Formats: sequence, C-alpha cells, structure tokens
Amino acid sequence: LRLIIVFTELIIAPLILSQIFIRTKIDKYILRFRGPIVNWGLFVVIFTVIGLNRSVFFNDPITLGKISLICFVTVIGLGLLYEFLTKKLKVDRSLYSCIMLLGTIKNGGFAAATALALFGDKASLPSAIVSVFLIIFLLYLSFRARKKYYN
Repeated sequence: LRLIIVFTELIIAPLILSQIFIRTKIDKYILRFRGPIVNWGLFVVIFTVIGLNRSVFFNDPITLGKISLICFVTVIGLGLLYEFLTKKLKVDRSLYSCIMLLGTIKNGGFAAATALALFGDKASLPSAIVSVFLIIFLLYLSFRARKKYYN
C-alpha cells in the first residue's frame, strides 16, 4: 500500500497536474519560473534527507565517508569515463550533456523520496550525497563548456 501511495504522489499526481496545466494554458505562466521551482524542490528534498540523517553527519563519519566515496566514484568516475567514451565514439557534443543529465539527475529526487518513504531515513542518505557530487560535476561541465565557448 505504501508503494502505491508513493507512486501516486511522485508520478501519477504530477502527471495529472501537468496535463491540467497544459490544457488550461497555465503552463505558459509557470514556465518562466521553472528554474526556481526545480531548484527549490531539490532543496526541500535534500534538506529534508540531510536533516533527518544529521546524526550520521555528526556522529558517524565512517559511514558518511564510505557513502561519499561510492557516490564520488559513481558520479565523477563514471561521468569522466562516459565523457572519454563519447569522445572516442565521436558522439555529437550537443547530445553529450543531454544524455549525461538524463542518465544521472532525473532520478535523484525520486530515489530520495522513495527510499525515505519505504525504507526510512538512512536509506535516503545516498541520494542526498550523490546530489552533492552531481552538482560538483555539473559545475565542472558548465565551466568546461564555457571555456570551450570563449576559446
């Protein structure tokens, strides 16, 4: 039953709301606020997960370190490997970032919320930590793209 509730809250309800917004033309007004809405949504999820797991951050540095190492290798390591492979395979650069973002970021908030609802506080911690490394990697990608653009 919990899984059905989570599925409804995180997938069905937003899907229905989006269709209502599109049919009533409200989406045109909301679109200009999309960036801040997404940023605040991510903030609320990550802030909640970190707040619920504050004891791990302050009292269990070993667990935090292990999770961080795994997240670092997963995000940064696989991201750089993906970048290397796309260069070797001559994938169009405009597709690179799109595919990278699609494969990594789109499930972060969903994973955190689902883990929190179904398995408890500690199960959601890796999603919050991986989000930190994703932001770092996105900064790297944006600086690299800017450097290529201006050079």
